Amino acid sequence: MEKRAPLTRIQNLIGQRMLHSKRTIPSHYINKSVCTDSLNRFRRDYAKASGVRVSTNDIFFAAAARGAEKFPFMLSRVEAEKIRIADTIDVSFAVASRSGILFVPVIRAVELLSLAQIAETSEDLTRRAREDKLSPEEMNNASIALSSLGMYGINSFVAIPPADSNAIISVGRPEAELVMKGGRVVSQKRMNFCLSVNAKTVSPFYAAKYLAKFAEFLENPEKLDE
Repeated sequence: MEKRAPLTRIQNLIGQRMLHSKRTIPSHYINKSVCTDSLNRFRRDYAKASGVRVSTNDIFFAAAARGAEKFPFMLSRVEAEKIRIADTIDVSFAVASRSGILFVPVIRAVELLSLAQIAETSEDLTRRAREDKLSPEEMNNASIALSSLGMYGINSFVAIPPADSNAIISVGRPEAELVMKGGRVVSQKRMNFCLSVNAKTVSPFYAAKYLAKFAEFLENPEKLDE
């Protein structure tokens, strides 16, 4: 027998925003595979030295922000036929609540935060998102968004930039890969990242340079907390 369930107000709102994004934000889609061996070692060393557990997502948030400092048009949006660049680097990320609704909380002014502060903020936002306790102000106006499905075994995917963001980075799962290094075959852990960015404000060449800088920070994570 067919079963039906009514759409909630939040589901309707999310659907309307995604449809608006798809219709109004022409996007470039750029993929890059990144070695994460250094990232994994850095997390362990950072926890030992500071006593703070930093997640891989926290490092992604920091890398996205540090990269945007070098490429500020990643923070732009079109307003009244002009391009405006945001004053702060606000990064959002997707969290599924216990009720199954997808929320997108925002970490404000990431460029001013240490890794430990990013970890503390993201943990608080994640907890309250899962409990449906975020305010609307905590889910608006991020310049860059991140979405990860790697924990579900997804290798890679393409995400739609949210209506209030200029770009979104989608994150796949880590995969072991054999590569030549120093004349020897070695195993590396690598992850695939796809950058979807507004073609109105950012050219594909600019986006490619930004994604390369993002990857550089992931492969040299000690630079993130300098």
